[in-house]
Amino acid sequence: MYCPKCKTITEFYEIDDGPDVDDSQVTYTSYNCEICNIHLDGKNKNWYDGEEVSCYLHVEHAEPYMTNEEYNKIKNKST
Repeated sequence: MYCPKCKTITEFYEIDDGPDVDDSQVTYTSYNCEICNIHLDGKNKNWYDGEEVSCYLHVEHAEPYMTNEEYNKIKNKST
């Protein structure tokens, strides 16, 4: 996946809804870059600083690093 912080294709690891959610009930998956730890929220599709947002509980209190619209613009130019 293209990482907006690394500005290249990198590996990402998956994070699900949380430990309190049964695997059969997972509604979305979020991702973190293995290199810089930037966080892609699977629900709102915005990007967050991985140090500030480590799970879905922190997203509502954080300012996005980049919105989904901004990401799509740079991703399309870079790929």
